[in-house]
Amino acid sequence: MPYVNIPESQILPAIAKILGKVEGEITSKVQSEAFKMATNIASKGCPASLGRLSNKVDGLNGGISKITNRISKFQKLPKALKAPVSGLKAAKKIILALPIPQAVPPGVGLPVNVTTKYADLLHLLKEFIKQISDDVEGLTLLLKLPSFSLSLVTRRLSKVSNAIKICKVENALKDILEKEELTFEEMVELGLISDDGTFVTSNLSKRAVDLDTYGSLSVNEISEKTGLSPDEVAKQLSDGKNLDPTDNINDELLDILNKLEGTGLDGLRELLDDFNAEDDTSVADDDKYLHRGPNGELYRLVIKIDPESPSIAPRRFAVALDSEGVEILKGGKSFSSSVDILLDEIKFRIDNQLP
Repeated sequence: MPYVNIPESQILPAIAKILGKVEGEITSKVQSEAFKMATNIASKGCPASLGRLSNKVDGLNGGISKITNRISKFQKLPKALKAPVSGLKAAKKIILALPIPQAVPPGVGLPVNVTTKYADLLHLLKEFIKQISDDVEGLTLLLKLPSFSLSLVTRRLSKVSNAIKICKVENALKDILEKEELTFEEMVELGLISDDGTFVTSNLSKRAVDLDTYGSLSVNEISEKTGLSPDEVAKQLSDGKNLDPTDNINDELLDILNKLEGTGLDGLRELLDDFNAEDDTSVADDDKYLHRGPNGELYRLVIKIDPESPSIAPRRFAVALDSEGVEILKGGKSFSSSVDILLDEIKFRIDNQLP
């Protein structure tokens, strides 16, 4: 809106330009590459070089982390701008409460020029309040677009990581069969080979990159899709539950891994669990394990192992801890070998699924 007493704010145009550039980087570089990888797996199945694909995923995750850090610097701006708005509203309330008698007739009350100055000051305060409030609302909307794009590409990369894990399991099954550590009949009995004679993982990798999940939606959007109340959705998400009824890929992979673990074969963990864990000192000194939510609170992020997952290829998830060490939110359980994927998912949940 045009203002009479103050110039137009340049905050929104400046930040919109920066975020537009960030959005362009996400779309042109990261998202297009992630989509290409997912499409190749969906159409052709497991690639010949899993190592090369894993390195690509790691590289993209590194890029996402850098972009996330850039965006997070702006996340605290709306809250910071709300503080002066409260002060200005208080000043406006005080001025409106002042008893200011008009000097009519002359000699009684204050001169007209004094009351005019009060009116001008009041109008100035109203314009500042309106302008800063508009900036807060505009910034909140602006920040949603790159955050949403990041969540989509993070989910896509998580699916690719799951597909890679499935392909490694399939390679392990082939290796076990070739080395005759298990016979074909034993694999059939264990449920590792389907009725048509193919490994149960054969189509699982393709399905892993095709599913749509709720991981990129807000609490209210998930509520509309599931019919659950927003409070119930928030509670189930905080408990780390997966609310998407179609996303059973992880459960199927978990079942396969549990069957493999029951064989007691050596070397499976080294083959299947390639998670790059960082030592405690690195974690303590790395800002990527800290994230400030929209409420202004700083959360410490921790990677945990799902105790119910198989030891040969454990699932992991990220949690957000408040300043007192209380667990506030859980990320989804994943077989991903990337710390960044787990951290980016919990950061998105903090930004979009906490009050």
